[in-house]
Amino acid sequence: MRDFWTEQRGDVGTATRDTNQIRTFYTADENDLCITFANGLMHWCRPTGPVEVLPDGNRRRATVDGWHSQSANGTPLTSDRISGHLVKVQMFRGTICQVRQRAYLLRKLNDELSPEVGAAEEAERAMIAAIIGLMRLLWPAPIRWPGSNLMHGGLGGHG
Repeated sequence: MRDFWTEQRGDVGTATRDTNQIRTFYTADENDLCITFANGLMHWCRPTGPVEVLPDGNRRRATVDGWHSQSANGTPLTSDRISGHLVKVQMFRGTICQVRQRAYLLRKLNDELSPEVGAAEEAERAMIAAIIGLMRLLWPAPIRWPGSNLMHGGLGGHG
């Protein structure tokens, strides 16, 4: 097959890439994911079954349960909410390429936070708790003087 594509394309490297893409198209199964970007959304599916040859000579694969543009919990997979490392695959000029950000893709489809985002959110919670503690030092609760109706505090200790 590669020899055929080398003759057709005139370049061994291009022929190798074409051959690999064709092989992937024919051999992908339900455990594989296919993604594409269109109209500002990432769409994904899982291929299944044999390749079907259409009357015009084109070929297509069935999917397990159709194409999706939402995560498992129904969050739209808009390009502006997806890492540039994954979105850049739409610049690939071939038909099929390897997604190097597979772990990120799976987390995105399953509505899971990346470890970096989880750590940042935890750091934000800790920082807010620390700031609240500091604010309490500046704004102590009002103090009642024993045996009196006089109060002190509430405005930074001045009152």
